Amino acid sequence: MVTIIAFVLAIFLGWFAIASCYEKERRAAILAALFALCFLGFAAAWYHYSFQAKETLSFILSSLFGLTFILLGFPYRSVQHLPRYRSARIDERDIPFSRYFISPDREEEYYRTNPQRKEIDEQHKKLPGILSNQSRFFHLLAFASADATGQMIEKLRFENDGDISPDRKEIDPLILQKYIQQWAARMNAIDIGFCLLKPEHLYSVRGRHHYYGNPVETSHSHAIAFAVEMDREFTATAPQAPVIMESYRQYLEAGLVAIQVASFLRSLGWEAKAHIDSNYEVICPLVARDAGLGELGRMGLLMSGKTGPRCRISVVTTSFPFPEMSVKSDPNTVFFCEICNKCAQNCPAHAIPETPYSSEPATAGWQIDGDTCFAYWCKAGTDCARCMAVCPFSHDDTIMHRLVRKGISNSALFARFAFHLDNLFYGHKPKRKPIPEWMKQTGHTYK
Repeated sequence: MVTIIAFVLAIFLGWFAIASCYEKERRAAILAALFALCFLGFAAAWYHYSFQAKETLSFILSSLFGLTFILLGFPYRSVQHLPRYRSARIDERDIPFSRYFISPDREEEYYRTNPQRKEIDEQHKKLPGILSNQSRFFHLLAFASADATGQMIEKLRFENDGDISPDRKEIDPLILQKYIQQWAARMNAIDIGFCLLKPEHLYSVRGRHHYYGNPVETSHSHAIAFAVEMDREFTATAPQAPVIMESYRQYLEAGLVAIQVASFLRSLGWEAKAHIDSNYEVICPLVARDAGLGELGRMGLLMSGKTGPRCRISVVTTSFPFPEMSVKSDPNTVFFCEICNKCAQNCPAHAIPETPYSSEPATAGWQIDGDTCFAYWCKAGTDCARCMAVCPFSHDDTIMHRLVRKGISNSALFARFAFHLDNLFYGHKPKRKPIPEWMKQTGHTYK
């Protein structure tokens, strides 16, 4: 029996080594291959050599393996009830990105009521800035590419709403829901969810462009959340130039999905508005969580069940009465973030807290230091995403990693086991990946 177990483990580790090669994870591939050879050697030695206590030891080892397998697979939730909502809505005007682009005619009024932020914002404006040629990770062509995508997003934000057909179509809500799920998947959405629209999903006041200062009010009752995947190869280079190219590209892709679905619903006679980068009335990760796309992690981003934080989200709010999907919270994902800390310990700005999950109603979850995070963006010239790159949930959505994510969701004990394995195979402080070769050929300048 021991021989069979060791041989199976060797095959499994060999498979993992090959998969890691495809994922370009050199450390994981080498370690997995070495462990596979060790188990293979152990299986051969156990099969060919006999000794006095072999049967007894075989029984003990087999029993230990079986018990471990049962314990790791036994369903166990870390915490049944975690507070998931903060008591206050967020004012978009207070977000660092909004404050950075505040117009001169609004500065005096804002800083009169928020004097504590004036010095911080003045320091931000002295830094090079995102996509600046003076920033640390400046890359002429990559930054120009990201800027071109950003300009397209800016044009797209005016397409988020429109006229509603007076000829309202009454359609079975379940049929329409399934249709939108299939259609959005064809538009490269990796996950789609539906939920009731709640007050806490909405900003209290707008903070950007000509919407600045407008209170957020809506008659919409439901929301649809869409997630699109950020390419892992580009994300793994974070905080270098490729990551902002990919980030902007997926903001655009997510926006295109939402704008088309919103327009589609309006053509059927129902109110619908797309919420996309540069024009949000909702806090997308909150909607996505309640729509069943994942949980909010330590870094403040949605932890998708398929790609972890390596995704971008858009939302459509509507008056169409979609059936609310059955959504269960996943406390084990939150538990994994509680014990992991990898994003916090790899954050170049030290903006992610290493403190425990807050159960206070006003501060439920984790709160990153947005000002410190944004200051690093202005130095780097990119939107960093180092936390995304190192997160154990960000691995490719392969069979291997799906099994691990499923195990984490199923058992808090497995979550702890997976955390230690991830550190072993990928390192507690993984090195950032080099930029793609084709981008190197174009030449780049780092400050």
